[in-house]
Amino acid sequence: MDPTEYSSKANILPAHADSLRLPWSAPTSVMHAEPILPTLSGREWVLTGAATEPRAHAFLIMSRGGLVLGEEATEFPAPSLLWVPSHAVKTIRIDAGARGYMLSATDEFLTRTISNAPEGALLRHTVNRTILLRAPLVEGRADEIAHSFQALAREVRTPDRVSMAILAAHLTLVCLHVWRLAQGEVPDEAGIRGTGHHVLQQFRQLVELHYREHLSIKRYADTLGVTEDRLHAVCVRSAGHPPAPSSSTEWFRTPACASSRWTCPSSRSPSA
Repeated sequence: MDPTEYSSKANILPAHADSLRLPWSAPTSVMHAEPILPTLSGREWVLTGAATEPRAHAFLIMSRGGLVLGEEATEFPAPSLLWVPSHAVKTIRIDAGARGYMLSATDEFLTRTISNAPEGALLRHTVNRTILLRAPLVEGRADEIAHSFQALAREVRTPDRVSMAILAAHLTLVCLHVWRLAQGEVPDEAGIRGTGHHVLQQFRQLVELHYREHLSIKRYADTLGVTEDRLHAVCVRSAGHPPAPSSSTEWFRTPACASSRWTCPSSRSPSA
């Protein structure tokens, strides 16, 4: 099999899907999940970190192994769990004969899912960075994690009216597994490179989801897993506007989010 570039364009319903007239949202609009079946040659996913439709990816390798190509090459023998945030530029090569699962989720769906989870503030640090968890950490929980990947693939393949809720539940479980297994490896936020635009984008999504609740800047910063000072610096540097007091009816455009209108919450409003 020739190396294949992963493209979200492949994650669409079949041509006849329009005739189904589903009364619920199609999971393929926010999530893709599939098993990685053994093949005679390797497979490859090229993750470009594209800003047009940012997606986080996860790979669970149950047999054989693979290679992560970025600034340097990193091998990962099975069983391994790899999490790649949307802003990371990586090439994932899976060995011939390898077996496992992969998923991708849009940043919007991931942000909404994590924001609704009680553990959201804990997960935010984790999902914003590339994490490779190797055999010693994963082998005792590989089957348990695989169950969530299987459920995600099944719901994407045969959706019904509750599929979106099930997708959110199992995506949260995958994120929790990554967070629990990666505890103790979280770097200082000052050491996270190249995530300013990512933080701004997630801040915008949170504001769009919660602007009617009049949350404080501190509440947004806690949910994002950053300090108020860092959120302020990111907004000034990337958007040209600090998260300063403004009414919920004020809208502005930012260079980083030129296609979106969003309101900046007041830093003086009480925490919810």
